[in-house]
Amino acid sequence: SAYRDTRLKDVKADTVRREFNLLRHVWVVAHREWGVVSKDNPFEDLRMPKAAPNRERTLTSEEWERLRKVAQSQSQRFLYPMLLLAYESGLRRSELLNLRPTDIDLSRGDLKVRDSKSGFGRLVFLSPSTCEVLKHWILENDKMDKVFSCSIYGLRYAFERALVSAGIEDFRWHDLRHCATSRLAEAGLSPL
Repeated sequence: SAYRDTRLKDVKADTVRREFNLLRHVWVVAHREWGVVSKDNPFEDLRMPKAAPNRERTLTSEEWERLRKVAQSQSQRFLYPMLLLAYESGLRRSELLNLRPTDIDLSRGDLKVRDSKSGFGRLVFLSPSTCEVLKHWILENDKMDKVFSCSIYGLRYAFERALVSAGIEDFRWHDLRHCATSRLAEAGLSPL
């Protein structure tokens, strides 16, 4: 508990919760699999800090239009196709940065995510407008090993500049996933 309280001075409650969940699991494995610790897990009765409320920030249609226009005019040309793809498909930032040209089939209008957070690949369907933007992007950048050759830091910098230019506050790249799922739900698609 002293470690928890000290740690809360440096990081947020959710970080402490994740760390203690990992430590709790290590204790369980050490007991069940290796038999090296007692059954009494000291982490079981430890009071955890409250979890932060879930973020549910999405862009209004006006905010999206402003951000889209700013992204199209940015000198970092990769931002607009990445932003559009994330907004319409809900792809994670890491999934976008790992896309290879061979993962995209524009004739069918889909792409394959090979490495996802869940550890499983999946097929993602693309809108006609996203296919058109990707077609032009891939034709202009056909020598690249990956579809988007920017770094995570380059993307973060370009995105944060675009948000400031568009006058959008309290919005993160990951919130684009919420935008995508909200739009799909509004269109009548089931959660599955």
